[in-house]
Amino acid sequence: MKNALITGVGRRLGNAVAHHLLDLDYQVHGHYRTENDAIESLRQRGAQLYPADLTDAPATLAMAECLADLPHLDFVLHNASCFRPEPDDLAAKAAWVQECFQVHVQAPLVINEAIYPALCRSTDDPNVVHVTDIFAERPDPQYRSYTAAKAGLDNLALSYAQLWAPKVRVNRLQPGPILFLPEHSAEHKAKVLAHTLLQREGGLEPVLNALDLLRTNAYLTGAVIKVDGGRFLAE
Repeated sequence: MKNALITGVGRRLGNAVAHHLLDLDYQVHGHYRTENDAIESLRQRGAQLYPADLTDAPATLAMAECLADLPHLDFVLHNASCFRPEPDDLAAKAAWVQECFQVHVQAPLVINEAIYPALCRSTDDPNVVHVTDIFAERPDPQYRSYTAAKAGLDNLALSYAQLWAPKVRVNRLQPGPILFLPEHSAEHKAKVLAHTLLQREGGLEPVLNALDLLRTNAYLTGAVIKVDGGRFLAE
């Protein structure tokens, strides 16, 4: 049976990918931060779950050391993320930028370093995908801490693509407006879609399709797929 590791399986994309890979008969190993009904649904389907706060370096390291003991890993998705508007207060800013880099750069690096031997034990084209952001290349100054950290995650993927070749493939996925948050206003949605070439919310299915391509195409490494409805061009 193939083994997959997904971080951030408690909601939205990470949860959808976990269910998708369970449907494909993967043994899913999922990281999450907060217990909820979505986590319980994965548990009921047989996913192996690992609670950890990725802003807590010792907790991240402990989880990574557990994952290192897996007999093999065939697919890894670094999906866990944190996002909110840039704080105004300087002390809050300092805390927020630290949290962004812990979740988007420090944790993926620590996990990658720990699981590399398990990836090498795979006999089925082991590969890793970093979920970054279209703003990793064209930063949004209103979310500068977040986009800087996502750029770090993007660059980290390129480093591992070079470091691990030819044994392990590493690619990037850059989503755009695939799924608005419940707190997004109608005005915000309209503004975003006005700057998206296809002028509609993408949903999760196009992202799953792109991940399947990255996961199964054995001649892709160091590549990037933008699933953004053309927003990268329209900005």
